[in-house]
Amino acid sequence: LLFGGDGNSLIKFRLHFMKSLIEDGHQIFASAPNISEDNLHILNSNNIQFYSSEFDRKSFSFIGFIRNLLGFISVTKKVRPDIIFSYNHKPVILGSFAGSFCGVKSIYSLITGSGHLFENENVVKKIRRKIGIFLFWIAARLNTRFIFQNPDDLLLFNDLGIIKKEKCYQVNGSGIDIAEFSFREIGGD
Repeated sequence: LLFGGDGNSLIKFRLHFMKSLIEDGHQIFASAPNISEDNLHILNSNNIQFYSSEFDRKSFSFIGFIRNLLGFISVTKKVRPDIIFSYNHKPVILGSFAGSFCGVKSIYSLITGSGHLFENENVVKKIRRKIGIFLFWIAARLNTRFIFQNPDDLLLFNDLGIIKKEKCYQVNGSGIDIAEFSFREIGGD
């Protein structure tokens, strides 16, 4: 079961990953908010079953968090996965909590960047940051492994005491489809 922050990003950034898992014999389920009909068709045509999960990626409220967590638990109970793989901050936290609650033994999370959570502009953002760090700290203890795309983010999570280095793995980005994102010169256009 793959939890993402946006249904359309499943196609743009994770489709080849999901296809490779299918080729290795895995059945793939995906869950995220905001997916276009065209992208839903692409998932269906690749035998990837999609479950919509509604949440606002940037807002935070306790009631909203509990409602979102119950939604993630519901999807996890329906799918009954052996493995959960989550990316983006909210899906990492909610997917980790839901997976642990539902008894999933293998939970992996991909940190693609530090995001808005780590901005320290005002008092409200500082409070949200403290809560976010605490939630990541709990999620880290529920995960089999945290995967980082950036060495700076891995260092940040280690320095903040969120996760120990032994549980971390760094990749050099998540790759791109060079057929879709071909090289072009940066120029005056």
